Amino acid sequence: MVQDQTIRSCTANKQRLVHVPSQRVKSIGKSPGFAGGDCQGPPQCEDSSHERIAMRPRHRPQNLGIVLLCLAVWWKKAVGAEGYAVLGYLTYTRFDTSGQPTHKNVLMFDVQVHGADWRIRTEPVIEGNGGIGFYEASHREGVILMVTALETASSESESPFQSLRAELKASKAIEVYFSNPPPPRAVVSNAVSAAVSSRPTVNASNVAVAVALKGNFPRVDQSYVAFLWFAFTSPGDQAHGTSNALLQIWDDGQPQKVRFRHAKWNEFNEAPNLVSSAEYHWSGKQLHPSGRLEEITTSSAKRAGQVAARYEVPTATNFAQLRLPLEFRLIRYAATEAEAGKEIVSSTMVGTVVDCQTLSASPSDPELPGRTFVTDYRASAEELKGSPVGYLHDSNALPTVEQVKRSKFYLQTLAAVKTSSPRTTFRWMLLALLLVPPVGVIFWKWLAKRRVE
Repeated sequence: MVQDQTIRSCTANKQRLVHVPSQRVKSIGKSPGFAGGDCQGPPQCEDSSHERIAMRPRHRPQNLGIVLLCLAVWWKKAVGAEGYAVLGYLTYTRFDTSGQPTHKNVLMFDVQVHGADWRIRTEPVIEGNGGIGFYEASHREGVILMVTALETASSESESPFQSLRAELKASKAIEVYFSNPPPPRAVVSNAVSAAVSSRPTVNASNVAVAVALKGNFPRVDQSYVAFLWFAFTSPGDQAHGTSNALLQIWDDGQPQKVRFRHAKWNEFNEAPNLVSSAEYHWSGKQLHPSGRLEEITTSSAKRAGQVAARYEVPTATNFAQLRLPLEFRLIRYAATEAEAGKEIVSSTMVGTVVDCQTLSASPSDPELPGRTFVTDYRASAEELKGSPVGYLHDSNALPTVEQVKRSKFYLQTLAAVKTSSPRTTFRWMLLALLLVPPVGVIFWKWLAKRRVE
């Protein structure tokens, strides 16, 4: 059952509202990194309530105009707000077959949504954990940009999470410092080196990697961007026209595959009509870069209709007339059940929101933090036949598609595609040569039979 929690903030008092385990709200000071107005809720002060202010105009008429003006501004923003931003943290926990936790990972998140545009940033609480500085992704005009900044590109002074990081290290120390073998620090840089190993003249001294995709669905990887995207965008943008299916939001080690699982779900009645609960099944389809859908056949689930995961929103807020999750979680189950109908929990992802704001404009695209190796799919259609263009980029913004097409890297990719793809004429000649022997045998047998007759 979803519990309601109303959040009101007034930036004039520089207060920030935090959801705590007791589901009460406390003020710990405003956090950076959000765009919003000066009035986020009804006028209120530390020593007076909205009701008390409403009783004062008779005695203090000079304040009436200020009160009415602030109310008008707040009402316009609350009713006409097209976007919202939330800040918080999420905890991933993996369990063994006996139900004991074997691994934990705590990240902070900043999600900004305005219409169809969104921008999401995640960052490990422990600075540089796993060699990662931060993850950032955005969607604008049908293009998704996903950036992974290495530890060398991260700067504590630029992080929007410093206050939250200090609080989590103190209050969530067991989860943050959970004993587990750290992931290899060179995983990302090794992947980049392998990607450019075929170009001996390219120096892979990059500080980040990025992927530019055409479409509306973020890749599901260790950044947890897809999980946050699912929690804070409408399911109408997620089903992709498949029959009763939602985007798979857990990482199964296949980031290049966009998978949809058959599911049933409920939505909040209030805008922005987010998912309030969902139940995933193992069956589903996966989307290829060409747009073709095919059935998923890799599941080891034994029983038809077996549950793969459940999504829940135990607590929500009606902040600025927007129904947003305050706590949300995904519970994943193993494909092998202990017994029929008895699920084994394999992992959980639990998100907690500590701050809400409204957005009056679309968030900007992430800036590349320095020399970045880019895998660009924006120009991969038509003559490139789905192959991406890979290049090192030193600017903070991506080049345009036209600039990519004029680059030497595009021409190199095109040449490689033409070399690896046999021409149509050659294909027909090869097919004809392969058919000559069997056709000759058939003709010889027919001719021998005619002679006998």
